[in-house]
Amino acid sequence: MRPKLKEKIPEEIAGRFQPLRLLGKGGMGEVWLAHDQVTGEQIAVKTISPEQVRLPIGERHRREFRQLHRLQHPSILKVHDYGCDVDSGCHWFTSEVLRGSMSTDLSGALDLKRWWQLCGGFLRALSFMHRNGWVHGDIKPDNVRLRSVPNDQVLDPVLLDFGLTRREDRPAEEKILGTPHAMAPEQWLGEPPDRRSDVYSAGVMLYHWWTGQFPFHGTAMPLLSGAHLNQECPDPNSIRKGLPFEISELILKMVAKRPDDRPENAGEVLARLSGIIESDVSLAGDNICSLKSQLEYAGAGKAPVDALVNGVIQNLKLGKTPESIFHIHRYSEDRRRILSDSIRELQYRGISVVQLEAHREDPLKQLASRLSPQASEAVVVVRDPGTGSLEWKRLLELDQWKNTKLCWVLSSELLPGGFFGELRTRPNHIVLNTDTELKTTLTDWLATALPGGQLPQRLLSRLETWGQGKPGMWKRILLGRLRSGELGHDGQRWTWKTSISPPEDRWRQRASREVTCLKLDEQKILQVLAILGAPAPISVVAQLAGISAREFPALISGLISQRWLRMGSDLSWRAAFQADGVLAAMTAEQRRSWHSVAARLQNPSFLDTAVHLLNGGHPLEAAKELEDFRDHPERSMSAGCATVLATVIPALMRFLPETEHPPWWDLLGKVEDSLGQHALRDHAWRMSARFHPVGSFSALRLARW
Repeated sequence: MRPKLKEKIPEEIAGRFQPLRLLGKGGMGEVWLAHDQVTGEQIAVKTISPEQVRLPIGERHRREFRQLHRLQHPSILKVHDYGCDVDSGCHWFTSEVLRGSMSTDLSGALDLKRWWQLCGGFLRALSFMHRNGWVHGDIKPDNVRLRSVPNDQVLDPVLLDFGLTRREDRPAEEKILGTPHAMAPEQWLGEPPDRRSDVYSAGVMLYHWWTGQFPFHGTAMPLLSGAHLNQECPDPNSIRKGLPFEISELILKMVAKRPDDRPENAGEVLARLSGIIESDVSLAGDNICSLKSQLEYAGAGKAPVDALVNGVIQNLKLGKTPESIFHIHRYSEDRRRILSDSIRELQYRGISVVQLEAHREDPLKQLASRLSPQASEAVVVVRDPGTGSLEWKRLLELDQWKNTKLCWVLSSELLPGGFFGELRTRPNHIVLNTDTELKTTLTDWLATALPGGQLPQRLLSRLETWGQGKPGMWKRILLGRLRSGELGHDGQRWTWKTSISPPEDRWRQRASREVTCLKLDEQKILQVLAILGAPAPISVVAQLAGISAREFPALISGLISQRWLRMGSDLSWRAAFQADGVLAAMTAEQRRSWHSVAARLQNPSFLDTAVHLLNGGHPLEAAKELEDFRDHPERSMSAGCATVLATVIPALMRFLPETEHPPWWDLLGKVEDSLGQHALRDHAWRMSARFHPVGSFSALRLARW
């Protein structure tokens, strides 16, 4: 074991952290074990001096915090807060405390099973980085530490030191940086590291963990550079026997001189090692916890975070009393992620952020204990504020605390009422709705959540219909597929298994059970909304349900409190799967009856009327409703209209004589073409060609498809 470091313990760091002992010290700063006087927890604080802040080390320190927050993974160090000590000028960030030893303390003493546990955790972290286009740039045994003291359980390695980490498509620092014993040959030649350079350094580390020594010895730089550039790496089995030949061969391939001769990325190494070592399935390849981090990596989208961060920064630059910011986002999971990412980005930019709990009755005490006395300005964040109390009222009237200017950010599903809502009566306030104004598209989100993955069409449809544009719901659905074993990753590519009953179907089944326990009038409201499709006008739902204006508000309030509905200008579902659950709980006769009633509504669109007539058991009337659209195929159609028609037309043709099918096949071909479904388009137009005289212009035009 390494001797404990001795250093004069400072009295306090940033007026918040009470240092207990020095954990580490080097060219990239000091790491202290400290007591956080705000949270009451023990944390690690990494600091750099005022002199270092002005050097490239200062930028690396800030960048390290940002990258660590972005790259959250079970085998990557977890960080909390970032800030600056105004009095001393030092910069700091906090992280979890790692209680275990450096990986070097285990080198050369691990059996094959424990060696694989160490390698597996590390390679999952590096594979996660490479899959998302990141290069670590400084892989070495000293940068992997155990989260806890080693015992008979699985080893839990944690990858550290992200000061040189960068996106692979971004320029690297000009100076040659890295650790000499583990640097790839191309780095010695001044080339920027890429994923294959990380693979080389990882190979050196795997070699060290098994043998207890580096492939190339010495301390003189010329000798080390010459060895890495020219000498062949000794077989690890020549130093310590017991490593399977295939693994030894793989390690030697990882430390090949030419980058093109190495595995392309850490995922390839992980996949090959997993295939060689017979181990518990939970330890092999990419596991659920690791892949969950991949889904988390996509977050709630970049645009909402940028909007909130820029709104706060512009607000603070006004040079007067800051305006209050109401951050509105209806889906709580996405709102929490947007707020969390925004807070870390503000801290990264040097802005002090204080978070207060709305449910506590001592807001003044909270603020006094959490606000740094050094800050000239601070952002005060309150999540889900509710209505507040007289104590909150007194605090909210303040725009400055001692010498610190306060910018209030209230984050909630809807605009708050009560004392918190009174902030809206002031002339200076901003409402930022990241739910409706800055939606993240499913295509963009999937490109980050499942890089390189191709989703089955049924799953894609489920994400579109049940997800309702909510990244948090997309993540929940995919996480269920991960846990069920339908979705996996072998280290190189995403894998899929078909399931008859997807795991998220249980949500719909639960909704079907729960709706039958509601009052009859409440069931009517939900049935009408399921038939009409949400969002639906409140007055229309009340009219179709046949409920009096006096009773309707109380029923809606009850359904909102039971988390069935949301109400704005229209009524909508709390979650889209609830509509499917309500429909599944209805009898066929109930569905036909409600559709027949809905078809008689005044001024609905022709498409809505046709859908209700068809589902109400009136196909001929539905066909008549669509005839004008069918007979004028040159009309343009929206994507939403085309999506509905693609479902309605095939269902409609089942009730019509075959002799009437040709124009419907023509229309269906146009619909599928507009949706980009070329195979279905071709099929529809071929079917239409069968009904035209052989050799006619129409038959030739359609047959070419």
